[in-house]
Amino acid sequence: MRAIDISVQDINEIFAQFMEKAPCGKLGIAVSGGSDSLALMYLTAAWAKKASRSLVVLSIDHGLRKESKSECKLVEERAKALNIPHRTVEWSDKPRGNLQKVAREARHKIIKDWAISQKLSGVLLGHTLDDNVETFILRLIRGSGVDGLAGISPDRFINGVRIFRPLLNFSRNTLQQYLETKGYTWVDDPSNRDRRFDRVKVRQILSELQGLGLSKKRLLTTANHMRRAQDFLTRETFRMSERCVRQEVWGGLSISLEPFLEISKEIQLRILSAGLMWVSGKVYKPRYDSMDRLLASILDRKINSSRSLMGVLVREERHKILLIRDFSALSDVRLHTNSEIQWDGRWQITLNLHNPSGYNIGPIAKKGLMSIGKYGNYKIPKFALMSSVGLFKDDNLVCAPIISFGVGMNAEIIGGDQAFKNYLHVY
Repeated sequence: MRAIDISVQDINEIFAQFMEKAPCGKLGIAVSGGSDSLALMYLTAAWAKKASRSLVVLSIDHGLRKESKSECKLVEERAKALNIPHRTVEWSDKPRGNLQKVAREARHKIIKDWAISQKLSGVLLGHTLDDNVETFILRLIRGSGVDGLAGISPDRFINGVRIFRPLLNFSRNTLQQYLETKGYTWVDDPSNRDRRFDRVKVRQILSELQGLGLSKKRLLTTANHMRRAQDFLTRETFRMSERCVRQEVWGGLSISLEPFLEISKEIQLRILSAGLMWVSGKVYKPRYDSMDRLLASILDRKINSSRSLMGVLVREERHKILLIRDFSALSDVRLHTNSEIQWDGRWQITLNLHNPSGYNIGPIAKKGLMSIGKYGNYKIPKFALMSSVGLFKDDNLVCAPIISFGVGMNAEIIGGDQAFKNYLHVY
């Protein structure tokens, strides 16, 4: 066993101090079986016992390696020994493309669905100091700005779920020493040594950077400087958005051009980025090049009426820029139960049907406009109405809740009329 450079008691105390900022209520822990997430589970279990907090554990069987099923079983057995309820979810839908990207997006969706079903106040993830350093280097290579170089956020919302990362002050080596001292083993994922992945390449050259004087400590110092700048810019974005952004009842945003044109480019870009993310429900920010071109077209008053970015239509109408969910990016959902559901990640749907069989919900689109008739009477932009949620029976629109057309369904933006303002604090 290696000599531990920090005592188990100290680790528990440092962890408990950080957990004072954790959300109230029942918490979830995502555990893969690796050293980081297993250390997170054991540390959280010890803290929760003293704090009288309720925990549940999730493992995701990605099916990318034959060992994944047995690894999830290992976590289940460990969680059971701690008297913590455990669930394994299989990732069955594996689209083609960037494997790490699609796997990450799938994890976010699985975690979100699990968090909602368990009524969790937050989900704990086991990202470490090493992950933070690696992320900083990767983002530096990709030319990230202040937000990217601020490193991994210890507390933020992803897909509407509060994600809390209490291990960012611990190195992977410290956590493995902690597990060894306690007599716990862990799973070693061979993909962590696969140089096909950029993160692995960065991990293997960090020792060379340290030889040049670029230590992990110095990298994290820079990241902390960036985080302070990020905090200021976030506050300034919120302050300026109060002057020019309005959340609309149809679920999009309108930006008044006159005050928008007076603010700095950095804040303009941040308002647009946050708006696109909120309207689309996307987790990751749009690329800077795309945002720069979009802003230039707005400043030059050359917005194309069909311009779409991140599944959001960007239109200029009556001295305002409208951000409207693109109905072509939305899909229908066939109803099987008469209950509350979420649609497009932002709408809370309440059904009131005698029998949901044969019904589905989806964007009103062109087929729904024909049923509504003179939609211009509702004083809602045509494309905004087309992207709003409708209730259909055999492809016929029977309810459009945002214009009080028909019956059988209610729809409200999750978070109410302050949803976008609240989002600006955490995006």
